[in-house]
Amino acid sequence: MSIGGIEMILGYFLYQVFILRYGVYAAATEIPINLGQCIAGVIIGLSILSLIRKASLKRSYHRRY
Repeated sequence: MSIGGIEMILGYFLYQVFILRYGVYAAATEIPINLGQCIAGVIIGLSILSLIRKASLKRSYHRRY
């Protein structure tokens, strides 16, 4: 998990506690959901990155031959 993911989870938590006034316990129950969102984002992002790299390699291969 990246620093951005930790920042997102902490930001959601602080927003729910101080802005929405959910309370610490209620906001803490959202942490696993936010963590899941972060993990899903990393998985999807790495998958897309892999596809882009493969497409880039195929494109540069066809230019040479």
